[in-house]
Amino acid sequence: MNQNIELAKHLIDIGAKQIIGVLGSGDSLEIAESFMHEGGEFLESPSEFSAPIIASAMNQVNFNRHRAVSISIRGPGLISSLPGIYHNYIEDLQSISISEGLRPDESNYSYHKILDAEYALKSIGLSRSDESNSSNVFNSVSKFKENSNQRMIHLTTRNNQIYTYNRSSSEMCYEQDNYTEYRSRKKIFVFGKRGVETIRSRNLEIPSVPHFLTPAALPLSDMTSPYFLGVWTGTEQFKPHFLECSHLSEAIIVRVGVMKRELLTLKVNRQHFDVPLSLNFMDSKLLELLGDLLSLQESQLCNHLSCFRKKLANEAGTWSVYSAISVINDLQIDLNYCFDVGSFATIIENYIRPLKTCRLHSTFIGKFMGTAIPISIGVSLAEPKIPVLCMLGEGSLASSFNEIVSIANLKLPICIVIFSDGTMHSVVSLKRTNLQNLAKFLPSNYDPLEKISIPNLPSYTVNSIKEFVDALNKWDLKLPMMLFLKFDSGSYAKGVELLR
Repeated sequence: MNQNIELAKHLIDIGAKQIIGVLGSGDSLEIAESFMHEGGEFLESPSEFSAPIIASAMNQVNFNRHRAVSISIRGPGLISSLPGIYHNYIEDLQSISISEGLRPDESNYSYHKILDAEYALKSIGLSRSDESNSSNVFNSVSKFKENSNQRMIHLTTRNNQIYTYNRSSSEMCYEQDNYTEYRSRKKIFVFGKRGVETIRSRNLEIPSVPHFLTPAALPLSDMTSPYFLGVWTGTEQFKPHFLECSHLSEAIIVRVGVMKRELLTLKVNRQHFDVPLSLNFMDSKLLELLGDLLSLQESQLCNHLSCFRKKLANEAGTWSVYSAISVINDLQIDLNYCFDVGSFATIIENYIRPLKTCRLHSTFIGKFMGTAIPISIGVSLAEPKIPVLCMLGEGSLASSFNEIVSIANLKLPICIVIFSDGTMHSVVSLKRTNLQNLAKFLPSNYDPLEKISIPNLPSYTVNSIKEFVDALNKWDLKLPMMLFLKFDSGSYAKGVELLR
């Protein structure tokens, strides 16, 4: 049997339903055609960069693992898709990607398409397995269905090479203080992604104690819990505001199931205890830990942080990112939220309150700007009955035109909300840049951004809470819409430095 046809059958066998990417006239076309012949679907992505991101977003929704596969053409196609594959790797997402390879006899006349795939993929965390013949490759794809520790696979055709990334214990934070001291001291808990995954895999909830979450743990957690203190970015967070209750200086920091890739800052002289949970963690050890947690009562900390956050929001004024997020929370609609990076995103992570878990989608670990639109496309395709609110800053908008046009063409139920203060706050430091030189840092298409006109995509400019509420009421939750939220630079990022 033709190897491309056999590969398409194996993808169907492991539950793949869509192949997403940009096709050439070689193996990629044959794989896609064979896949559709077997009952699958091919979706053309706006770019090779966005294809792996769209596919991984589809796989994450409702834990539909392996549902979507990305594909790229030879050489330059794989190079263009590498940032998207790296996004999937650093964000710890389920991902299968395929790229075309070359036969040895083709190298003489296809020099510009030659790429050392092994070197390129190794640079983003994947390594080539020893399996090099077609039967072993197909067996590896089939095993991927059952192997929860294997997060990613990349296949190159022709030479039948397979590259993988496997979860391992080395990804966890392991530094620990004395366990006896851990039990006796006041604690500040920080739950990481692996910690929340482990607790959820036991059909348990995060214990009712005050806790911070790493950004990567947010989608899996109940952010409406009164014990949720916000996003943890390091031991200095809220330090001046803890002085009244002396909690930070007296407590030991306990990081539960935090991966090294979650990029937490932690000063070496701060005492901390790491609980390196994994999906294979011993139940007895977990129950012992939870027993310690459940015995704690730290309501003072919750009240202190709650008052502090309300104070920050009030200082930002009546029309700010804080007030816009409040309006979104007040909708009380079951939405999927996708958002990019920037000052506005710091406020979203700390203040957004989804009605259900697994409704937040973003680049939580790598902080890749320009990924929110492809993520929202994947989320909407995977769960079309749940409308998507996609929140961007000015920098992300400037790099997302192709994907925005795709949203309009596909008529996806996505409301694109652009937060803007006219300064690209997270990109340009106004503390170091004179206003006269600001234009040098802005993209050439910056001025007309809010004036762009795209068929099937009604757009509105919003300057107040009332206008924002009125505009959201125009969204039928079935078709796309775009809103430009305009803020003055004084209120736009008010309090962000304190949150960070």
